[in-house]
Amino acid sequence: MKKFFPALNKYKNFIFCDNAGGSQIPDQVVKSFNKFVTFNYGQPVGNSIISNTMKNELANIRNITDTILNNKRGSIIYGGSCTQLTYNLANSMEKFLKIKKGNIILTNFSHEACITPFERIAHKHNIDVKWWSTKSCKDNNYKIDYNEIINMVDNNTSFVVLPHVSNILGNILDIKYITQEIKKKNIDTKVLVDGVAYMPHGIIDVDYYNVDYYIVSFYKFCGLRISALYSLDTSLYNITNQNHYFFNLSANRDTNIDYNTSSVDINKEIWSGDDLSPQDIWPSNPNTNKKSLYTDVVDNFDNFDNFDNFDNINYDFSKKLELGGYNYECASSIIGLKDYLLSVAKFFNYNDSNKINNEIKFDRQLVIFVMKKIYDYEKIFSNMFKNTINSTENKEFEIIECNETEKIPLFSLKFKNYNENNINLILNNMGLLTSNGTFYCNRFFDINKLDKTRGILRISLMHYNTFDECAKIIDILKLFNKVDSKFDFSLDSKLKNNVCNELQISFNDLKIDNYYENKRSRAYSLLCVKDINNISIVGDIGFYQSSNYNNYNGDILRDYPNISENILDNISLKYMIKTFKETAFKNMKINIDYLQVHQIRVYANSKNVNLVPEGIHRDGYNIIGMVCINRNNIKGATSNVYDKNKNKIYSIELQSGEILILNDNKLFHDVTCIDLDDNNLEGYRDVFVFTSIC
Repeated sequence: MKKFFPALNKYKNFIFCDNAGGSQIPDQVVKSFNKFVTFNYGQPVGNSIISNTMKNELANIRNITDTILNNKRGSIIYGGSCTQLTYNLANSMEKFLKIKKGNIILTNFSHEACITPFERIAHKHNIDVKWWSTKSCKDNNYKIDYNEIINMVDNNTSFVVLPHVSNILGNILDIKYITQEIKKKNIDTKVLVDGVAYMPHGIIDVDYYNVDYYIVSFYKFCGLRISALYSLDTSLYNITNQNHYFFNLSANRDTNIDYNTSSVDINKEIWSGDDLSPQDIWPSNPNTNKKSLYTDVVDNFDNFDNFDNFDNINYDFSKKLELGGYNYECASSIIGLKDYLLSVAKFFNYNDSNKINNEIKFDRQLVIFVMKKIYDYEKIFSNMFKNTINSTENKEFEIIECNETEKIPLFSLKFKNYNENNINLILNNMGLLTSNGTFYCNRFFDINKLDKTRGILRISLMHYNTFDECAKIIDILKLFNKVDSKFDFSLDSKLKNNVCNELQISFNDLKIDNYYENKRSRAYSLLCVKDINNISIVGDIGFYQSSNYNNYNGDILRDYPNISENILDNISLKYMIKTFKETAFKNMKINIDYLQVHQIRVYANSKNVNLVPEGIHRDGYNIIGMVCINRNNIKGATSNVYDKNKNKIYSIELQSGEILILNDNKLFHDVTCIDLDDNNLEGYRDVFVFTSIC
């Protein structure tokens, strides 16, 4: 599928692993957007050629959405995001929920978009909120128990919010079953489903689910930033107008309703809670007199009583929630999505018996065919990750998930010994475009006592990713593994007082390090050192250390310039890196293809200058190396090595060219302060610090 995506073809060295945050855009969407804004740009009102063309395009967009969602009994409301649509919906249902009172059920293992709006209304009106939670099991496994939420439902449950997929766990919920069981216990309970995370990965069928509301966002599935709210028609009667007052009742132009705005009470709502019983509010009974639900709104319209068949009036309920209309430009991407799905169908040799002029027809059958292909393809990603997790080789990371239900290819990784912020920085600079954080699932972190400052590392794949890419992701993740070794430390003095002058003077060009109180300069890079004769800088990485290791600058993302490319071929630097690699492999069986390098100058002054304000510490890696390059007009700077109990076991005042390499898993270290040797001259200490990436 990569051939359809411009970004994937431009950035061939990158693996896009953050697709749950937003997918890439295919050519078909780019073309549909360009065509729309170039040739059809206007307003869908009036009878000009452009207006009529635009109206036809917007009708086409609605038909496509209906086809993708299998909408047969509802209306579609568009908006800028799932969050915005949910706020509009919640506010429109406020009076309804207030009258109904009772209780609502929310989840705390899903994106916040569909949660906060209803929680706020519940608190405002003292409506009871029940929370459906996961059950924490061992090894970061979280059980999703359907019986728990079903047992919560009672005769007073008015509203339930469900995620089709938890965007933190990646598990797919059986929406049909849950909704069916909820409505068995209370047919009047309304169900809203957040389908945003599920949309790119499986077949959506709102008609089959029999849900009342279902929300999707097209920018998660190859479109632009446009979202859609499906509402079952009978559930629309529970909403009040959030738009201009004259949208309280919007009828077809062909009707005889008199829109005399001077006679309309703008304070009137779609129904009056004081005059209706809760049973009247819920039109679950097909015999409910729908006309009576609107009486309060249309009392002042002259000819309302002339309508013999209220059900035949074509009401545009979307106007009540589409505040200010919706973004037609972004909505045009839905046409491009249709074209993309057609291209995917052709790619898989879709056999359409309903071809017209040898052209494949876009219909529900085609959508099912394509989404089934996508689902089957992506399932292999999940199996690949599952096999890795269950492998005896993996001792470092676990996937936060429920292992009893199906998943989309979304993997939230929790590391035992490494900080996810740092891992995310390294992976992104290695070309794995990942993300870490809480992903708007803060409640899940709070209730399960997970560290929000670390978050989780989330890898989310889509059908345009490849199996080779998935395998590469897994191989790189395996690099992050704590090594148990008897090795303590070693000292190499072969370059003592014999460092190349070119390498020494490169420290003169370093930029000031603003993260310390005393004067110092620094550059920092991630290096690819697979071939010692072809060392290269990887990306433009920031530096992050957890406060668990650095109590002075911990939990701060520090931004430093890269080291100069001019020194990468320096014979002294290559020897130092070669020595570090060989020591790591010989003593700890670590094959170092990537390492982090700090190039640091610390200036001395008339007072003691603390080289390591964090004190006796570890850096948080398997192996580290400290190389002295220059000692200019200073005294002090003794490197101390400590055992696991912080008992000093070795000390040395490193001279130019000497390399001290430590097992950072076992040992601690620090460096004593420096003073000027001659107070009338400048003094400084120059060092390289090498660390493995894990």
